Amino acid sequence: MPKERLAHLIKKRDEAKADEELQSKKLLKQTEAERQKIIWEWKKLYRFLEEQEQLLLSQLEKLDRAIVKRKDESISELSREISLLSDLLSERGGENKQQLQSQSLQGVGSTGNR
Repeated sequence: MPKERLAHLIKKRDEAKADEELQSKKLLKQTEAERQKIIWEWKKLYRFLEEQEQLLLSQLEKLDRAIVKRKDESISELSREISLLSDLLSERGGENKQQLQSQSLQGVGSTGNR
């Protein structure tokens, strides 16, 4: 009887070992499937973040161009205003010179008359 008992225990152990191995394989398959799912999700998130990065960088580039354009337009406008003022001052300067010359000549004439 002890041999039969021993044989029965060995059989039970082998069955338990087989069950454990089967469960272990199932769990390993599940963890591998979960691992692949996580990798896929992270890749998906990474692609999304790369797209967002490109979108934001594109918007910043447009903003940079708009700022440079605005600065250039402001500089152009200021240059036009300076040019106009310079022209006005030149014209007035010429008028002022003529006025000064005529006043000077009048002054000389009136001094000579005295």
